[in-house]
Amino acid sequence: MEKIFKDEEQPLFGRDDSTIKLNPFNTETIKEILSDYKPDYTSEDLLALWTITGGVARYVTQSEIEGALGMKSLGGQMKILEDKYGIIKKKRPIGAKEGSQTVSYEIQDNFFRFWFRYIHRYSALIELQNMPALERIMTDDYSTFSGIALERWFRQKMMESCRYKQIGGWWQPNGVNSKGNKDDFEIDIVAETLDGNVEAYEVKRNPQKYSPARLEEKVTEMKQRIFRGKEVIKGGLSMEDM
Repeated sequence: MEKIFKDEEQPLFGRDDSTIKLNPFNTETIKEILSDYKPDYTSEDLLALWTITGGVARYVTQSEIEGALGMKSLGGQMKILEDKYGIIKKKRPIGAKEGSQTVSYEIQDNFFRFWFRYIHRYSALIELQNMPALERIMTDDYSTFSGIALERWFRQKMMESCRYKQIGGWWQPNGVNSKGNKDDFEIDIVAETLDGNVEAYEVKRNPQKYSPARLEEKVTEMKQRIFRGKEVIKGGLSMEDM
């Protein structure tokens, strides 16, 4: 459709009266759909549905990507995947400027994430019809993979609440803290409400793994760079909060 109506060399270029881009179902609709098929669904069921489909009805950074593919420049291709097809998306720490070089890319579509993580990567096993081996790999990795999807679920849910003016994550530029030491100061979700209040959340599948003390350390580090002087509401989010 993009090629037929948006490409200047195509005979139907400019002929469309309007364009409708179908977005994924929102979080409440996904719950309703799942409850129609399985009224007694669990949080694990809901997370699995979201992890694989992302609510779509049908179904890394740039220099590192170029290095992995052995290509000198992917700027044009990355722009097409982001702007035209909506498959990938830039990620910057919350508060970073639009032109900041502190940027990474992630696959936006959950089904594509699932496909490249398991189907494409282990295509040799599929060709050999070694499904038991693929099943073991997916089972061992699922908690990690779905944990990433759980973070995306809460960001989506927060966005739908219309309470925030910015929602993102935060991590140290170059992995170096304010004292010059390397450390893993990354916060899963940082959001600023319309009233200017700041919230920070760690997302864990298992709520027992949430550490308030560790999040406090990360927030203290973040406030050295942004949101100085502001109180930050902190908490943990898990499957129980879906």
